[in-house]
Amino acid sequence: MRPIINRAGIGIKISTPATGHMSRNVLMIAYLFPPVGGVAPIRAVKFARYLPEFGWNPIVLTVKSPAYAFYDEELAAQLPADLPVYRSDAIQPTAFYFRQKRAASSNSSSGKKSGEVKTLIRKAGRTILEYSMMPDDKIGWVPFALRKAREI
Repeated sequence: MRPIINRAGIGIKISTPATGHMSRNVLMIAYLFPPVGGVAPIRAVKFARYLPEFGWNPIVLTVKSPAYAFYDEELAAQLPADLPVYRSDAIQPTAFYFRQKRAASSNSSSGKKSGEVKTLIRKAGRTILEYSMMPDDKIGWVPFALRKAREI
């Protein structure tokens, strides 16, 4: 066992594979996982990266094509190359909103009509997010994730 010092400065002993102990598998279920960017997937990335040091083999279950506004390929580069990542389908009404928002922002034309379209897209998106998927806009992933988790 090797000592680990926590934030309070207290030493604790942790068994690792280096001591001959058998490692165990853990299924990490994370909707927000690379290539999705931003702050939310960082915790899952760090867990997946460092759990093997403590005798755990992470297996990740995430969504195939998340309806999300930010993507960060560099975050995925922090993951171990041999990390098993399973992706399942999802029903995501918000995907249409994000596709339209990206298309509107990439449109270089300016003017009154362009501004009106962007405003309309924002209002429609808010309506979808606030009313059609209450209280959780990721609920459309649950049945697909459960099915995939049973297969794993």
